[in-house]
Parts: sequence; C-alpha cells; structure tokens
Amino acid sequence: MRASKGYAWFERLEDRRLLAAHVDGNTYPTIQGAVDAANPGDTVTVDAGSYEEQVFITTTGLKIQGAAAGTDARSATRGSNESVIRGTEYDTTNHLRSSSFVIWANDVTIDGFTVQDNNSPGADGSGIVIKAGASGTDILNNIIRNNTSGVSLANQSSTDPAVIQGNLFDSNNNPGLNTGRGIISNGDISGGLLTNVTINNNTFTNNMGFNIDPQNNPEAAVSLEAATSASTQSKISITNNTMTGNGKAVLAFNAKNLTITGNLVTNSQDANSAALRFEGNDNNVTINSNTVTGSLGFAIRIDDKSVNSTGAANSGFTINANNLYGNTLGALRVFQDTYAGTMDATGNWWGSSWGPSGSQPGFGDYTQVDNANVAIWQWLALPSTSAPQLAQTPRALELDALADLKKYRASVTQKDIGTKLDGAITQLTSATSASLWKDDSHLLATSKNVFDLTKQAVATLKGLLSNAAVWNIGLTGNIQRFDQAMRSVAQIALNEAVARNGNASKIKAAQTAFAQGDKDFAGNKYDTCIDDYKNAWANAIIA
Repeated sequence: MRASKGYAWFERLEDRRLLAAHVDGNTYPTIQGAVDAANPGDTVTVDAGSYEEQVFITTTGLKIQGAAAGTDARSATRGSNESVIRGTEYDTTNHLRSSSFVIWANDVTIDGFTVQDNNSPGADGSGIVIKAGASGTDILNNIIRNNTSGVSLANQSSTDPAVIQGNLFDSNNNPGLNTGRGIISNGDISGGLLTNVTINNNTFTNNMGFNIDPQNNPEAAVSLEAATSASTQSKISITNNTMTGNGKAVLAFNAKNLTITGNLVTNSQDANSAALRFEGNDNNVTINSNTVTGSLGFAIRIDDKSVNSTGAANSGFTINANNLYGNTLGALRVFQDTYAGTMDATGNWWGSSWGPSGSQPGFGDYTQVDNANVAIWQWLALPSTSAPQLAQTPRALELDALADLKKYRASVTQKDIGTKLDGAITQLTSATSASLWKDDSHLLATSKNVFDLTKQAVATLKGLLSNAAVWNIGLTGNIQRFDQAMRSVAQIALNEAVARNGNASKIKAAQTAFAQGDKDFAGNKYDTCIDDYKNAWANAIIA
C-alpha cells in the first residue's frame, strides 16, 4: 500500500496459479503425491504447467491424464496449455535429468502430456520407462521430444496388450544409452519377453541419435534389439504411423510375428542401412501397404549383422502392396545366406511401370536378393492404392511417367517401335513444358492443348500395345499414369469451382464430363477419357 495526501492505493497482486494434480476429489502439489494417494483404477488429472519430477507408478490401473488428454499429439491444437513433465535434475553439475514416468504396475495409462528433456545416461534413459513385468500400458496422445530416447518398452502378457497411439516422437537425440530411438526394447528392458504390442497412428520425426550423421549408424524410430534369441519379441504391430527424417524407421532382430502395415516412411537418413532393417533371426514378418521413399539407403534390408549364429536366418517374410520407390540405394536388399525359404515380394510398386531394376529387368528402384528365393513378379504397374499416398501435383505425375517412358525407350532396339515412342515423348515433353502451366497444379486458361498433346501421345502408345515386341503390361501402366495426371488437373479445377460456389450449371457439366472420363478409363478407353477430363476442366475453370 502506498499513501499520499490521505489516500491509499493498493497494488493488485499478480495472479499466481499453483501447479496441481487431482484424484478422488483431492488436490496435490505434485503428480507423485496424487499418484501415491490413488487407489487401483483411479484417474489422476494434472493441470497445465511445467513439472520437474520423476513419477513412479506402482498402482494397478491408474489413468494419468495431462491437460491435453484425449487430443492426438499431432493435432494443430497441441503445443500450448500443456502439462509438461521434464523429470528431475539429479545432477546439477552436468545438468542430467531423469525420465519422467517410470511404470511398474499393470494397466497404466499415460495420456495427454508433453514429456521432454530427459538425458539420463543410464538404463532408464527414456522419457517414459515401462519396467519389465508391467503389462497393459497405454501411452496415448503425448508429445515425447528431446529425450535420450522416447519410450522404453516392455509388455509380458499375451492377453493384456500394450498400446502406443496418437503420440508425437520428435528429436529424441540427447546423449546417453539408447540415444536416438523413439521406442526402444531389448532383453534388459523387457525382461526377456516382449509380446502383444500395438504401435499405431503415431508420428516419428528426426529420431537419429546424438551427434549422428547419415554415414554413422543413425538409429531407428522403433527399435527391437533383443541381443539373443533367448529374449523373445513377438506379436508386435507397427501400423499407420508417419515416420520421417529418422535414422531408420524400424530395426529388428530376434523378432517374430511382426506386422508392419499402412506406414508412411520418408527420408530415412541411414545411408548404409535401410528404412526397414532386419538383422537376423526375424521370422514371420508381414510388410504390407506401406509407402517407403526418399531413404538414403535401401527401403528394406535383410541380413544377419546382429544375429549370425547357426540357424539364425530370417524367414517367413511377405512384402506386398507397398510403394517402394525413390530410395538412394534401392528398394530391397537380401544378403547372401541370411534368408531361409521363399519370400513373397509380389504385388509391389517399385517406382516404374516396368518393375524394379537389379534382380529384375525394369527401371524402378534397385533390388538385389543374392541367393535368396524371392518372388517379385508380378509387380504393380501403378502405385499401390492401399498404401499411404504422397501428394503429387498433376505436372509432377506426368513428368514422372514421362521419365519412366524415356527409360523404356532407351531399352528398345526395334526401329519402328522406337520411332513411335520418340514421337510420343516429344508430345509429352511439350505437354509438360512449364510455359503451359500456371503452376504444377493448374494449367493456364489457354492451355487446353496440354490435354490434346497428352491424348495424342497416349493414342500412339495405345496403338503399340498390340505389337508382340512391346512390353505390354508396363506400357499399359505407363499410359494409365498419363491419364491420371490429366484426371488430376480436372479434379483440382472442379474442386475449386465447387469451393467458390461457382456457376451451378457449369459445375454440373464438369461433373458429368468427369464421371464419363472415369467410365471411359475403366473401359480401357485411355485416349477418349482425356477428352472427357478436358471438358470437365474447361467447364470448371469458367464456373
């Protein structure tokens, strides 16, 4: 209070909010206090704020909910009003912080936190540690970033699954044991048995390791590293995740009944390895409907680097319906004497309508399978639609198909076929000229000749399909890719006309023409459908 001339003024105190955790109607100043007071099956709720503590959970069935509980960590709404837990700084000289949560009990849920800044060099050097013997843990909707590793994974029950879902694992690269792993398990962590785990719908980005470069063994987003076959890892599903810019996406050895499906894997940084790396005694592995692209190494590599004892060969792999393309070293590498039995690698897209290069005669990503019995034919002549798609502009689609056609042309020795291919390539080169495009998704209003040039080229290519000397399946797929590029131009224009509430009659005409294009395409009228898409585009841009 200040006084002047008989008056008093009172200064308003700054609003202060104490951090708090709540359970059973009671409030505690620490998360640990609420957890210790909880009964089995209780829910502990934690206010937004920053908590510097290590929480030990020994009570069965606890649900510990941060301020963002129930909201996917990848949501645009995340990042503010968070319950941030940073562990305890137990070494102030070296600024070492403990893990945030250590889970000893079964059926514990951690939901809606930001878990960060752990850099403990020891065995518990993850943001969240599930101890051996604990089962049924749910790790949901957490931002897990800037730790030594994200989650140390254990689950020993075949009936009580561990679920890791809706999380963001970002830049867990602090120095220490197991640096660079988003999720890490090994025999020491799991207690010798890891089973019944689902890792679904998470994003992993930039998990590589401390001071690691692409030539120096960058680590994996999900790492299953049982050192011996005595440590069992089985029934693990890695599904529908986005993994970008990690050292590797998945590393496994001594694992069986492993399912890897529906994942989008881009820009893996290990130049000497692969996005999906298997290092011995991996059995019954399903790799289906994933897109793996942009890896500095291979998309998939199978060897016995970590498990090379007698009888430790990999076996029982099925690799189907994946998009494996644009990887620096290639798509598939199986090393000498590291695989037993037959591998089914059919029905994949290798980046070319004519299939992979290397062990096969196509022009897509390189494959080398040494003496392994690997079935690759038949492959897909178009990208797999069951795998996640990377968005491509119409012009990029057409340019990719044109580049593939040029590779095929280089392999053709028959003069008459070569002349016709050259003509089509000239027309398609004109159609993809930047001067005809407003941007890579939109034609200039005066550029309907892009459709005409593409149609003429497609008609020429279609005419070659009856020639016995032509690689028919590859060329058909290549033709369809040009059709898809023109369809995409029309689709974008139509979507934009609808979004701006354009002229209803023009939109209807565009929709009718577009539907006819799809009908003609389905009927193998690959040149006619381009006229339909042109009509759809022409109506849409003036709607």
